[in-house]
Amino acid sequence: MYFILMRPNLTPKLAPYLMVKDAPGLVQFIERGIGGKVTFESKSSNGFLNHVEVRILDSLLMLGEAPRGIRSFPAMLHLYVPDVDTAYGKAIKEGATSLCPPTDQTDGDRQGGVKDSWGNQWWFRTYGGSHSNKLQKRTKSNADRRAAR
Repeated sequence: MYFILMRPNLTPKLAPYLMVKDAPGLVQFIERGIGGKVTFESKSSNGFLNHVEVRILDSLLMLGEAPRGIRSFPAMLHLYVPDVDTAYGKAIKEGATSLCPPTDQTDGDRQGGVKDSWGNQWWFRTYGGSHSNKLQKRTKSNADRRAAR
């Protein structure tokens, strides 16, 4: 219970934390290419970016500069967005490379993925409606095809 009481109001109980080389560059990419907004930043006296908190829609991503001797490693991040095509295009415009262009998925969602210059994969997804209804229709259609054989 102690930790819950000490947690800042808008901080989720679980938040990804990225340790990267060139943290300021990644923050700039997230702001311009993903639509994030820096809500907290801590720098050392020599300008080293120790800790940054970035809001992306209703989520929080934390990151910091990997100290000397600590290697950075990429992450795979999944983000539901209002419009996957717009999110994908914005990230590409800011220098990301395509992993998968926006594509309609069998569950009714639309998804696309990019890789940023730090090796992180960003998967954007737009909810396409009631999955259960679409799955029921697809299951019935598959059953009808099997019965017709």
